[in-house]
Amino acid sequence: MSFRIFATLALVALTPSLLFAQGRQAAERPATITATGKSVKSIEPDRAMVYVVVESSAGTAAEASVSNAGKLDRVIDAVIASGISQDSLETSAYDVGPAYSYADMRRELVDFRANALVRVPVNRLGDLGKIVDAVLAAGATEIRRIVFSSEVQDSARATALAEAVLEARTEALAAVAGLNVTLGELQSINIGKDWWEPDLQQITAEWAPRSVAMGAQVRVSASVTAIWRIEGSR
Repeated sequence: MSFRIFATLALVALTPSLLFAQGRQAAERPATITATGKSVKSIEPDRAMVYVVVESSAGTAAEASVSNAGKLDRVIDAVIASGISQDSLETSAYDVGPAYSYADMRRELVDFRANALVRVPVNRLGDLGKIVDAVLAAGATEIRRIVFSSEVQDSARATALAEAVLEARTEALAAVAGLNVTLGELQSINIGKDWWEPDLQQITAEWAPRSVAMGAQVRVSASVTAIWRIEGSR
């Protein structure tokens, strides 16, 4: 019993000094202000990635596969004839399987379908319409989408990042204005996850190829969160 009393008294004796130390640490902790900034840059694209779909159907999986292979070869030949290197082409997906219809809660086999997705890089946007015309004429089923991008995305990101930092600092200065304090040293800065948003266009049967790149834009974003020390607040 005496041991328990001693432990309790010791705890009571230490508690005021512990609270004093915590209060002192809080008093010594510098006042800070946190601000965020963001910038978005829009740039004109100078290249594109065309996603071409080639699809065939037949009574058996083997027939669909053979038919689609021939059609795919013709599409690739058309792309190469348009000035695109074969080494730069990529078949990113290929699938063969049954196709079903569903009616009255019943599933019925329609046929078998084979499809392939080919990525075609276009480094001169002036050739885009010609290339799309060529692949469609060669038997491509559809252009799934066209993704526009730019080789200056990295420099645009650097500009956006600098603007985001400036915006954060401007916000912090505005916040402390009139409070008889000043903005002190930068304590930390966190760079958010930057992103770039390509311009996507989907092609339909009524598509006018020579107007596809008109008005296309690529957007690049940067964001930061910064913490500054506040001077003269005590």
